[in-house]
This record gives sequence, C-alpha cells and structure tokens, in this order.
Amino acid sequence: MKKILIAISISFLMFIAAHFIMGVTTNPRGFSIEKWEVIDSGFDKKLKELPCSFKFILESPSYIFISSEIPETKDVRYLFIPQIDVSYLEVYANGNLVGSFGSEQTKTGRIWYQPLIYELPPGTKRISLKMYGIFSITMGAHTSVIGEEDIWRYELLSFLTLKLHLIGIGMVAALGLIMLMVSLKMNYHQKKIYIYMGLSSLAAATWLLIQTPFWSMGSYVHMLIARKILIAMLYIAASLLVAGVSRILGHDKFGSFLVYANALTCLVQWTAPSAYYLKISGDYSAFLTILTTFYLFIKSIKFASITITALVGFSTMVSVHDTLFTIISFQRVKPLSIYGVISIFLGFAYILVIEYENIVSKYEMSELDKVTDHLTGAFNRKYLKRLDIGALDALIFADLNDFKRINDEYGHDVGDEVLKKFVEVVKENLRQDDVIVRFGGDEFLIIMKRCPPSEAKSRMEKIKEEFKNSHELNPTFSFGVTRFSGNLKDSMKLADEKMYKMKRNLRSEK
Repeated sequence: MKKILIAISISFLMFIAAHFIMGVTTNPRGFSIEKWEVIDSGFDKKLKELPCSFKFILESPSYIFISSEIPETKDVRYLFIPQIDVSYLEVYANGNLVGSFGSEQTKTGRIWYQPLIYELPPGTKRISLKMYGIFSITMGAHTSVIGEEDIWRYELLSFLTLKLHLIGIGMVAALGLIMLMVSLKMNYHQKKIYIYMGLSSLAAATWLLIQTPFWSMGSYVHMLIARKILIAMLYIAASLLVAGVSRILGHDKFGSFLVYANALTCLVQWTAPSAYYLKISGDYSAFLTILTTFYLFIKSIKFASITITALVGFSTMVSVHDTLFTIISFQRVKPLSIYGVISIFLGFAYILVIEYENIVSKYEMSELDKVTDHLTGAFNRKYLKRLDIGALDALIFADLNDFKRINDEYGHDVGDEVLKKFVEVVKENLRQDDVIVRFGGDEFLIIMKRCPPSEAKSRMEKIKEEFKNSHELNPTFSFGVTRFSGNLKDSMKLADEKMYKMKRNLRSEK
C-alpha cells in the first residue's frame, strides 16, 4: 500500500507540474483579448459576439470572421495564439493581412495543438481573424498581444507542443521497432507479448501524428481518410496494449472486454459518414480511453514497481483531463495527451526491459554454466573456443606440484580444497579482463591481457607465494610464461615446455 501511495503521489506531482508549465506558457503578461465581435459566419448568421475561448463542431466545412479592438500599439507587438483549431487562418491588423497558416487554395491544413505568433506593426488598434474549419473551429486559451519580453512563453510552448511532440513520436516508434526486433529471439509466449506491445507502440506513434500541424491535405476527402486512419490508430494501440499486458499478468473478463471494445470503436470510426460524425464519435469514444488507462493503472500495481505505477498513473490522469477537455470544452487549458502516451509506453517498456534483462541474464548464466568448472569456479576447456587473445597478451601454463601425493596421502577432498584455493588466489591477483582456465586435473591456463611476459612472471611469483601460505600443506606450483604467438596451440606448447623446465629444476634442487 505504501508503494501505491508513493506512486500515486508522484503521478499527481507529474500531472500538476505539466499543468503548471502549460499554464505559465499560455498566460502571458500582455493584453488579453476577452471577447470577439463576429463580422461574418458561414455556419450561424445570428452570431454577434463570442467569448475569448470558443468551440464549434461543424457539420460541413465552414468559416467565421471575428475581430477585436486592442490598445493601440506604440511599437512592435505580437499576437500570441496559444491554441487554435482551424484548417486555414488569416490574421489582420487594422484590416491589413499580417500572416496566415495553411493553404489558401485548398484550406485543408490543420493546426490544433501548437501555438502561433504574428508580428503586429506599430499603431495596430484592431485584430481580425478569418478562421476556416473542416471538423471544428476552436479558439482555446487566451489570445494575447505581447511584447518581446514574453516571446519566451511562445518559444517554450512551441518546444513542448511541437519539438517535444516529434521527439515523443520518434521515441514511441523506436520503442515499437525495438520490441518487434527483440520478439524474434523470444519463445512463443514471450514473442506474442513483444509483438503486441511493439505493434501497439507503432500504432500509438501513428496516432500522435494527429496533433502535428500540416499545411494542406490536398482535399476534403484526403483529410477525412487521414483523420479516420489516425483516430483508428489510437484504439488499435489501446486494444493491442491491453492484450499484451493481459498476456503478462493473465487474462480477465474486463481486459477482454476492453480489447474488443477498442477494436470495435476503431471500426466505428471508419464507418463515420462525414467529418462531423467522425468528430462526434471520436470525442465521446474518449471515455473508453479513460476506462482503458484506468484498467492499465490497476494492472500496473501488480508489478509492485513505483516507477511503472507512477508512469501509468500519470497517463490515467492525463486521459481524464483530456477527455474532459474534449467533451466539456475546458478551452483555457492545454491537452496533455502526448505526455500521457509517452508515459504509459515508457512504463510498460520498463516492464519489458526488466523481463528482457532477466531472460538475457538466465541465458548468460546458462551459457556461463556450460563453460565453467563447477569445482573451482575457473573456466573449463570449452571456454578456449571463446578466447580472444591478442599479440600483447601473456599466456601462462601452470601445474600444481606433487598434487598426486596430496590426493594419495590426504584424500581427494583435501586435494579439491587445494585446487579451489589455487583458483581463489589466482583470481584475487587477476585484473578484470584476465582469464583462468582449468585445462585438466591440476593444470591451468592463465591469460593476462596486455601484459609483458616479464610482468606476468613477476605476478605469478607473487601468486605462488600467496598460494603457498594459503593452506596448511604449503602447496606450490610450476608455471611457464610466454607471449602469445598468434597460434594458441603453439603458444601453449611453448608455455608447457617452460613449465616442465621449472618442474625439473625444482626436482633437481631436492
């Protein structure tokens, strides 16, 4: 319970921080336009005045021409529009065109999430906007006249809603591709999980394109088809994500319902006969997104990870926030869906990364077990096939002295103790890249990476002294050192000859 409370607290703080930053960037200190005079409207001739923020869902492509008086500008000022939903826009200052967005010819562009800014000449007393829409016409947040000192708000908001948005699309898409590639190395059950999650990430990245501004789609039909595809991708992503999580944690009835409900909603979007009904069905289908993210949040608790639960919890809060934004039209706040999508996929990607690390770890342990001598902990002869030896490496062949006598007089258990003690002492004196291989019985091959033979010999003498003092029988060993010649067999033969020479010298001294 403590972990859950911590995770929810972190989620809430993330949500508040995101909301606060958006609030700071959309509320500059300049003159805020509080109402608009309607000059002309293609969908409602009775409109005379509008508040600072408004939203109209259109049954067919249309326009509205609005205007507002502002304090006369003495020097250069800027019209800052934090959020607007149009397919084409013209901005006038004192009746003169000062800027536009979209294709004047087709009027099938889209700006929705990103802010706009236009320079106003000195002496501007009246601002006019001619807004065209295909699905809707919306003025969100406060449109303001600002000075140079507030341009940073536009730049920050532009970064958060465009540059960061594109980075998010790239991250989610890359995550999907990585999971699909990883799935190729998995067993049947794990493969399905990674395929579901990978395809879900790619679908989510595609859906996020719906918030990317574009100049023109060429025609109304093209724009309708593109919007259907992008909206459908949201529900495909949700259906696949729930299916993937269910395979990790086990199936349940509500999870199965969400899989089919999201898939069905995807089909409903495709059957919408016009942009108007597509907009209506898309807005109200957003409640399904709340159910889906809430379900995923409940599921995330089972992972007992603060990181996962916090990320998915933040996504759930964003889902509720943006659904209310869409349905109830809280026009003065910015939607946060891009951050919610990134958050939820990072959360479940974190799960898969941990699972993949466990799989790799088990595989590595299994592979390591195959090449490890279980008595001493040194590598066995199978490891020789994996050895990467360079010309600067020293090769040492070592053999314990009188080992047969130790086994005969004191027993094999004591002999095993001596072998293990030898490997232990050698490992304590080896560097990270150095290797010890039990070649057979009481014979060992030691590779000292990038080590001159003279230095290797000095280190072996030190090991020899420590080994002798490590056991009550005062065991010793003989060794031969050589530089790697490029051929392992020849180098080992030379080191072996030097080792036997040392043995003969020891016997002659006795």
